[in-house]
Amino acid sequence: MKLHEVFPSRFMEAKELGGEQRTLTIDRYEIGVPVGREGQLKTILFFKETNDRGLVLNVTNGSRIAVHHGDELNDWKGCKIIIYPSTCDLEGKTVDCIRVKE
Repeated sequence: MKLHEVFPSRFMEAKELGGEQRTLTIDRYEIGVPVGREGQLKTILFFKETNDRGLVLNVTNGSRIAVHHGDELNDWKGCKIIIYPSTCDLEGKTVDCIRVKE
């Protein structure tokens, strides 16, 4: 059993993808959800396939989804996206992240 299975996060994490991409169907979004120790308010995407574990939406992923499905979040319900594990820079460190392919 993996540590992230014993102590699951409220949100999806790159490590749980096991190096594989996944196709997900957007179900809904919530704006103003507190995230992290500082409780920054973020937008969270929820998917039909993930049992209420959402993906914290960042500018990069939001922009990628908008390229394929438009920039109106209300229109994203029912749209399929492909996510995959990657890395990104955060505060001068390389960290694992989830990216949207299409």
